[in-house]
Amino acid sequence: MGYASAKIGRIRAKAQAAWGTPASSWADANTLDVEAVIPPTTIEALMTQTLRGTWHEPKIKAGARRGASFTLKGYCPGISSTTPSGNPSAHPLGVLTASVLGGAVAGGYTASALTSGGAADSIQFSAGQANTAWGGLAQLIPLVGGSRGIAWLKDVTAGTPDTATVVLDLPDDPASSGAVYGSYVAYMSKDQQLPFTVRWQGGDDKACVDFVDCVVSSIKFTFDAGRQPMFEATVLPGYFESKVGSTLGDPGPYAVSYPPMGAAIGRLGARFVTDGGAMDTDKCELTLTTEWAEVRGHASMEGVARFVATSRKAELSLTYAATDLSNWGSPGDNAGAVQIDLGVVPGAAMSVLIPSAVITQRSELGDENGVAAFTAKMGPAYYAGDGAGAGVAGQSVVRVAWL
Repeated sequence: MGYASAKIGRIRAKAQAAWGTPASSWADANTLDVEAVIPPTTIEALMTQTLRGTWHEPKIKAGARRGASFTLKGYCPGISSTTPSGNPSAHPLGVLTASVLGGAVAGGYTASALTSGGAADSIQFSAGQANTAWGGLAQLIPLVGGSRGIAWLKDVTAGTPDTATVVLDLPDDPASSGAVYGSYVAYMSKDQQLPFTVRWQGGDDKACVDFVDCVVSSIKFTFDAGRQPMFEATVLPGYFESKVGSTLGDPGPYAVSYPPMGAAIGRLGARFVTDGGAMDTDKCELTLTTEWAEVRGHASMEGVARFVATSRKAELSLTYAATDLSNWGSPGDNAGAVQIDLGVVPGAAMSVLIPSAVITQRSELGDENGVAAFTAKMGPAYYAGDGAGAGVAGQSVVRVAWL
């Protein structure tokens, strides 16, 4: 065995089938393209201060192999390196986001159901081809100008034709034909996803550690204008297993399965839009957090049977130019719906929706690159605006989609 470089290796993440059952059958598609990191492998030391004949250490016994929280940082990847031909599956960042938000669902793809007669606030599908469960999901829609736009569906009504209304208007009217791409949506829910395993592979063939029963305590997405969307996730592991004696490390040269998202610019389809229309925002961060409680158990591998979510929170922080003081919000003011679109290329598009936002911290007037600007913080308010037949993501107050 040689020495393992801290700058060479691979991080993978994959959902588990059950608590206490590490993920297996690893593939390139489980790889996260993140900054170099070596997660901590902490083992508890059990020691009782007892009488001694001199000042030597009391007897020490190794306890649980719990590890400690660690952070994964990287760019936000798209969900497919090729044009999708069906509904997308979760990629590793989707697994992490679903862990912190609680719910996940995929749907909305149709190859040829789009028909004429739609408008920026409604989409027309051939009779009998739309699904009411698309309500609450995001779709990537071809537009009359030849580009695409992201629509969050509010309600889908059967008829001749079927009609889908949207939370916020598309940038242009829908085209009369073309594929409509579905989405993988992580959404805030009282539910809880199964945990996931993070595998760290070092640069040497025997440097490999699995972190099992992982959950995410926070993710911060950074969507600054003109910059590449980034994420920073804090992972809480249940326990770790060192693959001593194995040859699972040294991943060798490998390709990344998912495309990097492009810069947040209009030419690539980025926009920040509210009920009042598009806004010029400079800095934008979405922070998702979950508080977890341990459920302990004697028969569990390292003493913790599972984690249970006890609280979830979302905060949107943004900086935008102060065109006048009329948009100087106060805590408790309703800001309406907020949608952040990042890219419109099928397989490499992303969108965030807070269908009803409330200002949680008073906007502060300050200097941003020489321009007077507001800095505001928002959170999700109560929302019940989606149709009665909407799918599981309907009525959710925070949603993150990859399309």
